[in-house]
Amino acid sequence: MANVSNADRYITFTDDSGRAVKFEFLDLINYEDEGYVVLLPSDSDGTVVILKVTGDNEYESEEDEEVMQTVFEIFKENHPELEFE
Repeated sequence: MANVSNADRYITFTDDSGRAVKFEFLDLINYEDEGYVVLLPSDSDGTVVILKVTGDNEYESEEDEEVMQTVFEIFKENHPELEFE
């Protein structure tokens, strides 16, 4: 379940143990007619999370590593102001 606030660009998911986990929404990437959200966990060391959009407020992990890498490359191209290792 997700709760999105456009004002502060944060989304909160509830994990399997019922704990609320907050993410900063960084971008929505369209790739091969699919949407992918790029999120930064609030407790992150800078590592982003990419989830496939499957419906209104519904997201899932993408299993295809090549797709994930391509989406991340598009994200990097869209955000030259960010530094990546």
